[in-house]
Amino acid sequence: MLGLILLLVGIAVILIVLAKLTTKKFEYKCPKCGETFSLSTVQELFTFEIMGFSPVRCPKCKRWSVSPIRVKQK
Repeated sequence: MLGLILLLVGIAVILIVLAKLTTKKFEYKCPKCGETFSLSTVQELFTFEIMGFSPVRCPKCKRWSVSPIRVKQK
């Protein structure tokens, strides 16, 4: 039982680290208002991607849309 708990905690830590790394790398652009934004780590953890697009909510206009994922410019 302890081994299962440790395995689940380990998987959760790995998922959070991957989401944190993804948050720093990608940004989204709202197709409705044009706002460019990044997601928080929690949002990134629970957002899925289909062929380069993700359903996200714009923080400016508060509308849900399928937004293209873009690599952040340095």
